[in-house]
Amino acid sequence: MSGPSGSQGQNRSALELDRIISRLNDDFALQLREPDVTPSPRKYRERQRSDEEARIDDIYQKIQHLHCQGDNRLADCLGLFQIQGRLILSDAAALSPTRYPSPSVRALLQERLLKILRDVNGLGSKHLSKRISEMSANHSQKRPKGQPPHSYEHHDAVDALPVRSTGSFADSGISLASGSRSIGEVLQSLPQQTSFDRTFASSRASVPPEVVSSKNMQDYLDDSPSQNSVGSASQTIDEKLVNIWPKLPIPALTHAPLAVIWEVTRAALHCKVSLDQFDLVYKPNDSWHDQNSMRDAISNHHLFHGKSLPPSSDPVAWHTALGDFQTKVKAVTLSADLVYNQDSTGPLYSLQLHPLKLELGHRLARRFGADRFLEITIPSLSGSAEEEPPSILKKDPKSLEKIVDWLTKPDHYFLGRTWKPFFVRTVKGKKISGTTRTDGISPLAEALETKARTKMKLSGLLKWAIGIDNERNSEQPVTKLFSRLALSLSRTWPTVVLEKHQIINKPEDIMAGKAVMNDGIGRISPSLAKKVAVALGLSDCPSCFQGRLGSAKGMWLVDVESEEDFERDWVETYPSQRKWKCDFEDPHHRTLEIRNWPSELRSASLNQQFIPVLEAQSPQPDAMRRVVSEHLQRALHAELGEQAAAMKEPMSLRLWVHQSGPSRNERSLDGSAGFLAGLPDNNADKVAFLLDSGFDQRRLEYLRILVWEMCQKKAEVLKSKMNIAIPCSAYIYMAADFSSTLEEEEVHLSFSTKFQAEGFSDTLLENMDILVARAPAHLPSDIQRVRVVSRPELRKLKDVIIFSTKGSIPLADKLSGGDYDGDIAWVCWDQNIVRNFRNAALPPKLDFIKSGYLRKVTTQFKDILDEVGRDNYRKYTDNRPAHLQDACVEFVSRAFLFNLQPSFLGICTKYKEKLCYFHRSVQDQDAIDLSQLLGYLVDQSKQGIEFTEQDWKRFCIQHLGKKSTFLPEPEYAKEKEKGSRRPDATGRLHILDYLKFDVADKVIDEVLTSFNETIKANNAIHYDEDLTKPCNVYEERSKTSAGCRQLLTHLRDNIRTLRDEWRVIYGNGAENSKFANRVDSMYQKWLDIQPPAGLLASGEFPELVHDSNKNSAMSNWELLKASAAFKNYYNNAFKFVWCMAGKQLGFIKAMAHPVPGETSKVMVVPQMWGILRPDKKLITSLTLQREAARDSESALALEEVFDFDDNGTVIDDA
Repeated sequence: MSGPSGSQGQNRSALELDRIISRLNDDFALQLREPDVTPSPRKYRERQRSDEEARIDDIYQKIQHLHCQGDNRLADCLGLFQIQGRLILSDAAALSPTRYPSPSVRALLQERLLKILRDVNGLGSKHLSKRISEMSANHSQKRPKGQPPHSYEHHDAVDALPVRSTGSFADSGISLASGSRSIGEVLQSLPQQTSFDRTFASSRASVPPEVVSSKNMQDYLDDSPSQNSVGSASQTIDEKLVNIWPKLPIPALTHAPLAVIWEVTRAALHCKVSLDQFDLVYKPNDSWHDQNSMRDAISNHHLFHGKSLPPSSDPVAWHTALGDFQTKVKAVTLSADLVYNQDSTGPLYSLQLHPLKLELGHRLARRFGADRFLEITIPSLSGSAEEEPPSILKKDPKSLEKIVDWLTKPDHYFLGRTWKPFFVRTVKGKKISGTTRTDGISPLAEALETKARTKMKLSGLLKWAIGIDNERNSEQPVTKLFSRLALSLSRTWPTVVLEKHQIINKPEDIMAGKAVMNDGIGRISPSLAKKVAVALGLSDCPSCFQGRLGSAKGMWLVDVESEEDFERDWVETYPSQRKWKCDFEDPHHRTLEIRNWPSELRSASLNQQFIPVLEAQSPQPDAMRRVVSEHLQRALHAELGEQAAAMKEPMSLRLWVHQSGPSRNERSLDGSAGFLAGLPDNNADKVAFLLDSGFDQRRLEYLRILVWEMCQKKAEVLKSKMNIAIPCSAYIYMAADFSSTLEEEEVHLSFSTKFQAEGFSDTLLENMDILVARAPAHLPSDIQRVRVVSRPELRKLKDVIIFSTKGSIPLADKLSGGDYDGDIAWVCWDQNIVRNFRNAALPPKLDFIKSGYLRKVTTQFKDILDEVGRDNYRKYTDNRPAHLQDACVEFVSRAFLFNLQPSFLGICTKYKEKLCYFHRSVQDQDAIDLSQLLGYLVDQSKQGIEFTEQDWKRFCIQHLGKKSTFLPEPEYAKEKEKGSRRPDATGRLHILDYLKFDVADKVIDEVLTSFNETIKANNAIHYDEDLTKPCNVYEERSKTSAGCRQLLTHLRDNIRTLRDEWRVIYGNGAENSKFANRVDSMYQKWLDIQPPAGLLASGEFPELVHDSNKNSAMSNWELLKASAAFKNYYNNAFKFVWCMAGKQLGFIKAMAHPVPGETSKVMVVPQMWGILRPDKKLITSLTLQREAARDSESALALEEVFDFDDNGTVIDDA
């Protein structure tokens, strides 16, 4: 395939050359540079006297010449030099104490490279490749002196891009952040799993791993790490941490862009292919830069024969990754998972790379380049329901410390780059980053010009991101200072770059005694707010923005009192917003980064935690039950009623599937739906696929079964979640009243558009009581009844609830310890609920630290700095940068170890809910004490709170007076049919049991029974005549053809064998965790069923011979195979048939479907099919038209009578 043409191709070629030169300099310090073609006479004379300058010019010109030739010779030369150069560095004692080549060694390296480049024309390509292969084999057998046994050889001379990468380790796990040649980060975890974020920074300095021992967390942070000998168990863990990061092939991808290396590595890991044998040579042209062409080349490579490649990366992300790796707002994300290796003899973890995707960027990526950050998710060592840790980790009490040492102490070599972790945090269900300091290069150039990147150590990252070298910052506790890194890793939208004088740093918060009344919120001028709105592409300016600005975070409320100063741009920050001392010199620290903002409000659902509190604080509990019950019944009928209406015809069902099926976040990154064998791997996509193929749920029994299973699953979700929509309620951002016009317990709330709900339609609330709450609500006082009033001074603040700044305690703080940095309140003005509620007094504050159940880690970074300095006084006497670097490594290591300790927040929360259930109270002393304990644990990592399993047991036994930490599950929380009605001694059910068993179960069962009867009345069947037509053609032909009879016999016998195997697999349970793997294996056997070679050679079936070379899923043979399977097993093995042949049966049906008028059937590629969206307005209109056509009294088409809005609602023209 030809390379790129025009200026774009020239630019890319020049970029490739820059990357090659930069990478050679980066790996071997050759000091190569482009020759100066117009030197002054003085410079010319100086250069004539320099042998090194002559060598550098000669090397550059020869590399440039070979690069322009576009063949494999340059890659072969550089691959050979990679091996020989590394042997020189390792075997010749080439490194000085600073690990920088001496001038003599640099000259030797230059001469060796020049000799290889000069010899290239005298060596055949095959001969040169053989030399490379031989040297690679010899080199791999010899480990450089001083290299730790668990560090694999770093061959990757990949691209010269200093890489930004992010890593996340997921499961009930950990997410890490890491950086290459500078730094990197992690911020993402897997669905329905807890993870921790960690960050890596690249550094050439090696830090010997140390085993950290501690009696408890405080001891660990206070004491320097011990260097005790490691026993056999520890050695075993060390051995299992070897070779986790895959090597890069030599010399195949030496100078490929990072995006190419990433995709090749991802494909190899997915297909379990060793890259040691990968011999495709990268060329800087469209055969590699076009993702489809590259994937075709990989797929056709002998190593990948018969294997299915992973989903492709998002096309826009791929294109962006070949350039600067980011746009103005978005950045390409590198993310991966480390999962426990199922092979007990292999490494501890297996690496799984995710497709490239384009997301909102973060500050570090924008400052230093998105390709330098990697997000990795790692399993939690405490285990989870999804994945238990290997026994080797459970047996060793020091396993966490050893894994933390492995993560934080050595450098990690991957993708041809050096990575260093720098951040970690727990993540649930599904994202931090690193950076390097520049040397005279503008920040913008460093981020957007890959050739301008500079190296950075971990200390450089931390100096820029949290000012760790500042004395005031170093006095923060380690845990709190470490948590401030999250500011630089938030996914935000950069808007306006401010001047320093436009940032007003207020010296004091708004105080009431010792209480901060504006915790987390400041103001922004109207002029600047409008510019921010324009940058965000908003047509209207919101009342506030949640964002970050340098060291400040929180909300910025539009100043409604500064209209006379309308043209001035300014923003103010308060001490409660500023998290570390920042000088605001760097433009990226002066960029207002937006995370969110208020939008048009809509009705909200009632959080299940609120329900017991509402009843407990109700003067008339039965009336509160009745109101909540009525809302639940209405919500269930609305949800399930849509299902019944959708069954009337295929288009309505397609709309319902779209609304009820998997979210777009669950799709592959290219938008396509995942397939298991011949059909999508979830029922919603199966139904959509079959409907799109022309099947009708009223006629095809298999489709009806799928719809029924979807309805049952939906019903179970409704029973367990109890989604109770309260029309007159909404979730709203909280803000403070800077005008001081609101009195204590007064709030202001107005809407940007008319809020319409049952019995309510208005643009503001005034002169009524409302309820405000914030999840989680544990204490009875976590829901407050307040008075909403209208104040002219606040009338311009829409879709945000304004709390008073008067009184002794902020209202936000009363709501589960909330503040104004972006917290959202549940606001309810349903008067049937509000009037039947009374406030509870705030309980006295309990000090569990003073009582000894909790401990607070107080170690500061300056303490670590002092400790490291004392232990290595001579080393750091004249080397302060090395002192700071080693202290930063220790800082990260200790912070990792603290943040990766098991959290008891979830355990304590569940225990508290169980205790309240069995005590039938949220107000007794045990419930109050547990609620206050949870208040400590919710900010545990930031506040440095240590709370272990032993502390939890002691709290339950000593403080609560319980015998153990065990309590049975409440009835409402039990799965499916296990729960039952169990009233108390007075015959009264707990309110959640009542809503589940007496309300939800009854309504859902009644509706489902009626629904099932309705759909069964359609008398759908398994047979579809259209699907048998291809088989019928060959059966008719077999009456006169012995060859055709032999063909059909061969086909039926193979299908029967596979059907029998299916019965065994399916009989072992479709829910078995290995079921998907077995089906995939069987599907490969299905694909292997091919016509007998002798029959194809006979010439009787040219249509099959022609198709056999296409490798097409819709070849004549595949369609015949599907049709034959359906005709023989449509009734007694229909799930087998549809699972194996669903794609082909859908195609056959679509081709048989009649086409009216001048229209035509349309083929849709997977990426487009996954993002198709049914038109609700059109479907509603067509449905009404069909109903009208059946009405004998109507003679008009309804589109001539009604107009519809985007929701399909008839627009009133009155």
